[in-house]
Amino acid sequence: MKVESNENEILIKFEKNISVEEADKIIDYINYLKATSGSKATQADVDKLAEEVNQEWYKKNKDSFLK
Repeated sequence: MKVESNENEILIKFEKNISVEEADKIIDYINYLKATSGSKATQADVDKLAEEVNQEWYKKNKDSFLK
């Protein structure tokens, strides 16, 4: 892997021995880091929100599963 930088961008080059899927995972992780870089949320905050979302989703969709 090679990382280059200029005034406007950072370029990351991968050797051909990495699959497109692996490169996509790396790009997704970089996008995740960028999206969460300003967040002050703790892991506990994220876990609580995920639990609330899951409970709300289940309330709306449980009839589809409980037949």
